[in-house]
Amino acid sequence: KGKIPPLVYAVVVVETDIDASGNVLRVEFSRTPSHAPEVPPLIADLIRKASPLPSPGKLGAHTYVDTWLWDKGGNFQLDSRTLGQRSR
Repeated sequence: KGKIPPLVYAVVVVETDIDASGNVLRVEFSRTPSHAPEVPPLIADLIRKASPLPSPGKLGAHTYVDTWLWDKGGNFQLDSRTLGQRSR
């Protein structure tokens, strides 16, 4: 957790399907930045490398949706984990 920079380079909305064991089945994007086409494949690679994710338990197979905030340095943060935005 932490505060994100005042200007992010890219905002990407990602849908990740996992099975009951947490294995990543699909990574799809519902919002991608046209000015930063290199970012979505990097995010997909990070998610796939993290597989298996924690099991969703009684939910069984599940789709997670989150917004990735990416800066020009390649640092990122998930919007669901931020503490807001720095003013400077």
